[in-house]
Amino acid sequence: MVLAELTPRTVAPVRPVEGVVKPDSSDAAAPPLASLLAPLPDDASLKQVGRRATRIAEREAILRALTRTGWNKRKAALRLRISYKAVLYKIRDCGIVDPRDAARTE
Repeated sequence: MVLAELTPRTVAPVRPVEGVVKPDSSDAAAPPLASLLAPLPDDASLKQVGRRATRIAEREAILRALTRTGWNKRKAALRLRISYKAVLYKIRDCGIVDPRDAARTE
């Protein structure tokens, strides 16, 4: 065998497959704001109560940090002592909308 045959071959770039639907991030399992404010059912487990309380507390803390930093997400992340990416995920999960973005769409 020749040494050239043993070396890895270069692979051509892969074209994206057409017709593949990417999952929409807006369909995530995160509850909308209305469901956070709706009363819990009488038979709600302690786990459900804890999750709801955590989500509400996180939402309030994130909103407070964003308001104090002028909606600067990096500074809010530093203030909350979490990563910038975590702030972005939590903003999305909690349904927080930047008032400047809301004003642009109207």
